[in-house]
Amino acid sequence: MINVKNLKKHYFSYDKTPVQALKGISFQIEAGEFYTLLGPSGCGKTTTLRCIAGFEDPQEGEIWIDDKLVFSSEKQVDLPAMKRNFGIVFQSYAIWPHMSVFKNVAFPLAHGQHKVPKAEIKDRVMRALKLTQLEGLADRPAPFLSGGQQQRVALARALVNEPRVLLLDEPLSNLDAGLREDMRLEIRDLSKRLNITTLYVTHDQLEALTMSDRVAVMNAGLIVQEGSSLNIYKEPASRFVARFIGVANFLEGVVSAESTNGWAEVNTPAGIIRCRPPEGAVAGNRVLIIIRPEDLIFCQDEALPDHNVIQAHLDKVVFTGEALDCKVSVADQKFRVKVHSSIAVEAGSNVRFYLPPDQCRVLPAS
Repeated sequence: MINVKNLKKHYFSYDKTPVQALKGISFQIEAGEFYTLLGPSGCGKTTTLRCIAGFEDPQEGEIWIDDKLVFSSEKQVDLPAMKRNFGIVFQSYAIWPHMSVFKNVAFPLAHGQHKVPKAEIKDRVMRALKLTQLEGLADRPAPFLSGGQQQRVALARALVNEPRVLLLDEPLSNLDAGLREDMRLEIRDLSKRLNITTLYVTHDQLEALTMSDRVAVMNAGLIVQEGSSLNIYKEPASRFVARFIGVANFLEGVVSAESTNGWAEVNTPAGIIRCRPPEGAVAGNRVLIIIRPEDLIFCQDEALPDHNVIQAHLDKVVFTGEALDCKVSVADQKFRVKVHSSIAVEAGSNVRFYLPPDQCRVLPAS
């Protein structure tokens, strides 16, 4: 449905120095898929969306929407945004304050590229308002809407032309935490119910993990990892991805012994850790062990194995409801550990944690 090939885009700074915003990215989004570009500010995710929409002109690459070539530097194709058949929701919503909800949503039908007869406008608008749970607010002036209602108006306006593709540029960033959670579910459900191919841009990892069929993590103008939410979280391909997606602890060590069944022992400042080493790793190689806070198991008085037991000093305990967020010192390093709130732990005590070998993600140390 959307196919981006080797997209490159650069800008010029005030001193005429070129700044590479996109360094040759490629990805495909299947029909009906919810695909998210995730990354920190300045990584190129919004630039990518704006290139697909036709609001920015890349220097190189190709963009296909619904099997139609809309941009090609080589073939000198650059279809105007109004002819690319997509709906879009911006971070600012871009709601016209002098119009009612109905007139805001009707605007693309009355003034856009594909105008429809007046008799059809009301039916189309009311259908879009019903989809976004706004049917009772059609006559309300836009300034008298809450943030969540404004977001729904922007979404209804994007859907009223019945596009095959929906582009969303950080649409929830202006909402409070509770409303963001509700809208995440609503947008995901709506896109699936209408079978709309959706490209979502965000810096919020929770949005990406909970809404997406696939996530592409971007950094410095490149896609550094692509996969399902579970794959990205459980199998980060780099320190950057592990740190950006959720919370991660890092433990460096040296492979000290290998076994025939694929497991290895790694000598670390926290002790011997048994894990599956990176492909091709041999004794003497330095590796990086990635440990998620929820994967460390608090040990009390039970018998412990001779490996994967981490001694720690409990520096701080924060109650978060269903869990205790513990900050601990492990061999002069700071770790985050999540334990169930029913477990009795006190700041200032010495504790032990067990790390199941199959919960270790191990990468070559860079």
